[in-house]
Amino acid sequence: MRSDAARSATAAFFEILDQVKKAYADAREGSATGKVLNRLFEKAFNTAKRIRTETSITRGSVSVSSVAVRLAQKILGRLRDKKAMIIGAGKVGEQLLLYLKKGGIESILVTNRTRERAEGLAARFAATAVPFTEFGARLAEMDIIITSAGAPHYLISRDDVLSLMSLRKDRPLFIIDLAVPRDVEPGVKKQENVHLYDIDDLQRPVDETYELRINELDKCLGIISASAENFIRWLRSERLEGEEETLGYRFPAKQVSADSGAISQGSAAVSLSGAGF
Repeated sequence: MRSDAARSATAAFFEILDQVKKAYADAREGSATGKVLNRLFEKAFNTAKRIRTETSITRGSVSVSSVAVRLAQKILGRLRDKKAMIIGAGKVGEQLLLYLKKGGIESILVTNRTRERAEGLAARFAATAVPFTEFGARLAEMDIIITSAGAPHYLISRDDVLSLMSLRKDRPLFIIDLAVPRDVEPGVKKQENVHLYDIDDLQRPVDETYELRINELDKCLGIISASAENFIRWLRSERLEGEEETLGYRFPAKQVSADSGAISQGSAAVSLSGAGF
């Protein structure tokens, strides 16, 4: 349960936070918030910032694709001038394209057994699709090869890599094999200047990151709890002038009289006073 919480709580953390910030900014610009709502959201954003800076809950890589690209950067250095090929245009291939683009790579080839899928994925990310029957002829140009096709046989053999390395003048070649069964013959790893990693190699740092985040959950919850208690104390002690305005805004509404049941037009204030604040 805690592992699942760590995964789900952090996977979309920044995306959700940005959405909330935008919604709040729009509401405030439209005068739809008041003193209490403003205080509430500012407190929430400050709490999120504290969690990000005071804990390790968002550190490390949580996807195999991101680990693959970071590893490529570590081995090859600057990626902007490198060339990459992705073999397999499924979900994994799409994630890899996204991270490669974020890493600065501009020259990316995509190939897939179904040509239409390769062309569709390439078009979405400004990459270049190549026919599956022709990708072997382009391998020598690549600095990074990432495959997730899951073919019934090796797509790249040790002899293939031996031949292309002579054409590359022994420039380092980075290969990630994410397929099960393997697309790349394991013996390729023995070639000089060839860096081959498989799904197991990349899954280990991902698992380590999850474990780190699980260990940080209690610290995060402590920060949230303290912030919530601080806000509630402020809310209880706050004395707003005029009529009660707990949520910080008012809107025209039909006000119901609890005594007579009569309905009169007025300005109704939304309140949390019934909740004990």
